[in-house]
Amino acid sequence: MAPIIRYITPQDLRAILNKNSPKAALHGPGSLAIIDVRDSDHVGGNIRDSLHYPSGNFDVTLPEIVRKCWDKEHVVLHCALSQQRGPKAARRYAEVREKEWDRKRTAGFLDGQMEYLGGEKDSEGQRGEADLADKQKTYILTGGFVKWQELYGSDENITADYVADIVSLLLPNGASSATRGTRAQSLDLKLG
Repeated sequence: MAPIIRYITPQDLRAILNKNSPKAALHGPGSLAIIDVRDSDHVGGNIRDSLHYPSGNFDVTLPEIVRKCWDKEHVVLHCALSQQRGPKAARRYAEVREKEWDRKRTAGFLDGQMEYLGGEKDSEGQRGEADLADKQKTYILTGGFVKWQELYGSDENITADYVADIVSLLLPNGASSATRGTRAQSLDLKLG
């Protein structure tokens, strides 16, 4: 069965981060991990305490990412716009995570890390394997870091190392952003 991948809005992610302190939300077991898969466009800012695993070598680092995020309830992946690299990374992460979960479940290593999705107990009070599911949920950040920085770039509690001028230069032509204004246009003219 293909893993289920959901979308999360920047507003909903911010609400999660504000509900807990960002450090507590990102580093406590059973909570949240944010994976940034941008490559050279990572300069200019990031979601505070996110983990940076560039898409260029994502498959090589995937086993490490699965290990680091194993006990998280929510894993959010994103790139600049979350149109290609972020969704692809989320799909690959969820597939590898599901295979590892199935391997560990079959080997009996998952006590306490599963939840039942309903279903009836058999005559001995046991539930079938079909009723077991991994608790972790995988998300793609809607709009990626471009949308995040439009909304929260100046909020130092949840955005780190943000430099609006750098981010605006990295936006693809035609991308809408409040930061891609006259400063970026004047820089384009000077460079061109």
